[in-house]
Amino acid sequence: MKPVKTIPVIPVIDLLGGVAVQAVRGERAQYRPVESLLCPGCAPVAIAGALRSQTNSRALYVADLDAILSGRGNRETLLALAREPDCDLWVDAGVSDPDGALRVLEAGAGQVVVGTECLTRLNDLESIAKALASEKILVSLDVRHGVVLSKAPGLAGEPPLAGLTRLAGLGFDRFILLTLDGVGTGGGADWKFLEPARRQFPGATLIAGGGVRSPDELRRAAALGLDGVLAATALHRGWITARDLVGAPDAGA
Repeated sequence: MKPVKTIPVIPVIDLLGGVAVQAVRGERAQYRPVESLLCPGCAPVAIAGALRSQTNSRALYVADLDAILSGRGNRETLLALAREPDCDLWVDAGVSDPDGALRVLEAGAGQVVVGTECLTRLNDLESIAKALASEKILVSLDVRHGVVLSKAPGLAGEPPLAGLTRLAGLGFDRFILLTLDGVGTGGGADWKFLEPARRQFPGATLIAGGGVRSPDELRRAAALGLDGVLAATALHRGWITARDLVGAPDAGA
C-alpha cells in the first residue's frame, strides 16, 4: 500500500489508575488496560515508546484521566515520559485555570491541551491564554452526540462548527477537533465536521481525533489540509503501521 507522506500522526495514550488504558467513546467507566500488538503490558512509558517508534513522532498526546476525573493526576508518569529522548508531550489534564496550566507545564508538557469538556466559563480559557504563550496552548473542541461537550455557556450543546467559530472569535487558532463518540471504535473520522471546519478556517491549525481507522483516512485528512491526526486504537490493532507512514512529517518537529 502507498505510504502516507503528507500528514503527521500523533500517538495517544490515556492514563487511568496509573496505567495506559484503552479509550472507547469517552465512556471512562468502561476503560480497561490497553492491549497492544506493539508492546506487552500497559506500562505508560513502554506503550508510549512503542507508539512513538511506530509513528516516528516526537509529539505524544497524553490524556491524564485521573486528573480530569479527580484532580489527582499522574505527575510522576508525565515527568518520566518527558524525560524520554526528543519527546514533546501534549497533555490534557483537565485544565480550567492558569494555575492548572502552569502545573502541567511544570510536569514536563510542551503543549497544554485545554479541553472544552472541563471549561465552566469562556473567561477561564481567556485567562489561561494570558498566562501562557500562545504556542503552548492547544484548544480541544470536545464533541459528543453531535454537540460541543462543555459546561461553559456559549459552548455547551452548540453545534461543533458554531463552537469552533466562537473559539476562533476569541483569538484562538490552534485546535484539536475531538469527536469522542468515535474514539476507540475504528468507525471513521468525523468528516461532516472536519470538512466544513477546514473550509471555514483555512489558516487555523486543525488536528483531528476520534475514529481514524486506516491509511486511506490519513490520505483523506492530508488532502483536506488538516495539520495532523490523533491515533491510538488503529496503531495498537495494526490497522495503521509504520510501513504506512514512511516519510510522514512529525508534528513535534
